[in-house]
Amino acid sequence: MTSHQDAELERFKKEINIVEFAESLGYKLVGKPSKHSATMVSGGDKIVVATNVADGHGIYFSVHDDSDRGSVIDFAQKRSGQSLGHIRKELRGWVSEPARPAPKRRPADERPAKPAAIQRDRAALIARSLQLVPYAGTYLASRGLHDEVVRAFDVQQDARGNAVFVHSDEVGVTGWEAKNKVFTGFAEGGQRAFAWGRMRSEEPVHRLFVFEAAIDMLSYAQMHHADGDGALYASSGGAISDSQIEMLTSTLDELEGPELVLAMDADDAGRKMAEKVQAATANRRVSVVFPTTVKDWNDELQAKLAEESSRSDRVFASPSQA
Repeated sequence: MTSHQDAELERFKKEINIVEFAESLGYKLVGKPSKHSATMVSGGDKIVVATNVADGHGIYFSVHDDSDRGSVIDFAQKRSGQSLGHIRKELRGWVSEPARPAPKRRPADERPAKPAAIQRDRAALIARSLQLVPYAGTYLASRGLHDEVVRAFDVQQDARGNAVFVHSDEVGVTGWEAKNKVFTGFAEGGQRAFAWGRMRSEEPVHRLFVFEAAIDMLSYAQMHHADGDGALYASSGGAISDSQIEMLTSTLDELEGPELVLAMDADDAGRKMAEKVQAATANRRVSVVFPTTVKDWNDELQAKLAEESSRSDRVFASPSQA
């Protein structure tokens, strides 16, 4: 391949917006718009489109086929089955100011925006996250969590049946906590940000609650704020990092300074985490709460449910059983 041909292929990869090109093949945008990625569907095919920050190439990932990924050249070849020579001729009409514009290309002022650049691994992770489905297991019920709380926090489920709590930042998905009876883990290749949730999203945020684990987050919400109460919840998925603290302070600023409530485990690790966050947020309204008689908030929820069940049994017991 000549240097001229190499340069042309590089131009295709950098200049062609895969979102626009995919639309010409019948793909449609779905879901909430994002600055850094786009989700598109055509029939049974679903893709995530992004721009690689390392080289500026447009990239795509199939949600259902891990081998179906790459540049606009790969996208065109896999969907047409044509040779590289044929694809080159087709793509020439999609670069800026081509001699012969592609017949299906929109006017310049109507073209969709090209996604802002992100890490290639992040784009692949976003595609993997679209394989998750709404939670339909029984494990969370065994931990005392009600269906309405699980739905309010948009809990997902992976292919192994684990309950999944998605972490995200200002760009989008960063990974997810996965939890089941015999398993606790985090998405391979992902990074912890926060799993966010609310009971009633239409209320202004007055308090931001931070937890070490998502199940504790849901447990606290079920016990104390089933009606919403202006609370926003966040799970760090473990020991809180400096980057997570920066995200917290940024979120507090965006929300115009709600109270920060650190709802940690009642153990040494939980107390040290609370101290670390307090030290980093000393100029803000911060309070700390711990479970009173047990280690974590799910333990407290289960103890509360057991007490309620015992009380109910005593009320309805027959005189001979009392």
